[in-house]
Amino acid sequence: AKRPYNVRNKNRPKRPLSAYNLFFRYERQRLVRETLTENGQGNTTELEDNMKSRNKTKTGKRVHRKTHGAIGFAQLGKHISEAW
Repeated sequence: AKRPYNVRNKNRPKRPLSAYNLFFRYERQRLVRETLTENGQGNTTELEDNMKSRNKTKTGKRVHRKTHGAIGFAQLGKHISEAW
């Protein structure tokens, strides 16, 4: 006998973020903001809006976001892992 197919409700709430996810998000914003102000690039509001946006296209893919270029991925990971 076949098992019944479970249909998930699309309106169900998403799983909450873990403590590490929240820490990573805020620490990343802080590091990028500090690095940009040290480099004299000052205005970070556009970057912060890009970091917060979760826009998707009609096909469901994420819209390309500009990178800040302030800190590399490996360097960011090292800073955050040391702070965690």
